[in-house]
Amino acid sequence: MNIIITGGTGIIGLSLIEELLARCNNILVLASPGSPRNRFLAKMASPYLQWQECGLADYDSFTTDALFDAMVHMAWTGGLDRWNIDLNLFSARQCAAAARLAARLGCHTFIGTGSQAECGPQITPLSGTTLCKPDTPFGAAKNLARDLARIEVRRKPSMRFIWARILSVYGPRDRESAMITCTIRKLLRREVPEFSSGEQVWDFLYAEDSATALAQMLERGCDDQIYVLGSGRPRLLRDYLDALVRPFGINLEECLYKVEIGQHTPRHLTADIDLLTKDLGWKPLVDFDIGVARTIEYCRANPE
Repeated sequence: MNIIITGGTGIIGLSLIEELLARCNNILVLASPGSPRNRFLAKMASPYLQWQECGLADYDSFTTDALFDAMVHMAWTGGLDRWNIDLNLFSARQCAAAARLAARLGCHTFIGTGSQAECGPQITPLSGTTLCKPDTPFGAAKNLARDLARIEVRRKPSMRFIWARILSVYGPRDRESAMITCTIRKLLRREVPEFSSGEQVWDFLYAEDSATALAQMLERGCDDQIYVLGSGRPRLLRDYLDALVRPFGINLEECLYKVEIGQHTPRHLTADIDLLTKDLGWKPLVDFDIGVARTIEYCRANPE
């Protein structure tokens, strides 16, 4: 397939590019102009991968002579500023612009990417039918983005619409401010990290597993479906944290109860992956302890 990807320099995007290249696809990445993370694309030497700078605001004016089979839209601005209404509304609007671009380039499939923030606080596993009650502008904007993109896609009857609602993904090449990477950096500096009680129920997914799921959605995902992308193997957050600090010889109890749980931090965040398994035959392969070990190794080899 010929596939166009936005937001391809994030942790999920980079893993997805590698997965799609391994499956013999041709890829064009529209990268944020001037982003320092574009260096990751520059290092990916492949005749089947091309990339060029094209920002969120440029989709309606983007032109190319090439035609494509599918688009995976992951670009977003405002995710790190979740209370900025203007930024997040802009990204929601440009999700619709991405769907229009996909139609204009001949795509038969559009995959948009959402977040657990769409759902707001929940006490049961998130599914495609979860009643969403977002409590941040970011979450509300992701819901709006999904609806706007679906409306645009439906203007082209032959086009398939899929939405991936993504939970907490971790692994090498994540942004430095991400919890797993930030904690590893502190541990490598021989600092003792500070956590909350760790009593939240959480669901982390390794980046390579998220990429495999997205690739299989491209190949055989069902039209108008919301797939929740997580491990489906929830654990107490403190269990994850123990696996994170243990390789550094630190007793987790020294790190707990040092900070308060944020008001909008989910207390219960788990994924119902039954639909992913039923439709795509997908299940996660990388256990958290193994994924963390790989991430620590990457951070050691790639200093801040």
